[in-house]
Amino acid sequence: MIPTMPFRYSGEMLGVRNYEANFRKYLHRTQINKPVSPHTIRNNFAHWCLMSGMDIYTLSRILGHSSVTITERAYIDVKGEELF
Repeated sequence: MIPTMPFRYSGEMLGVRNYEANFRKYLHRTQINKPVSPHTIRNNFAHWCLMSGMDIYTLSRILGHSSVTITERAYIDVKGEELF
């Protein structure tokens, strides 16, 4: 089972506010000045998985979507667009 939230070293769940605050802090430290969010990274991950040949069912499971249809709606046009 894939956890829905990251865990702290203590084993406790990391809350959304803390996760987003840490994300912004690390972006600042790395001096990345582009509009990047956790969602951007998730989309980029999904895009590259498809472009590398991962099947949509596996990707859907990794992303935690309730059905493959949701994954197809979000990413299938990206794959088609990139292939031509």
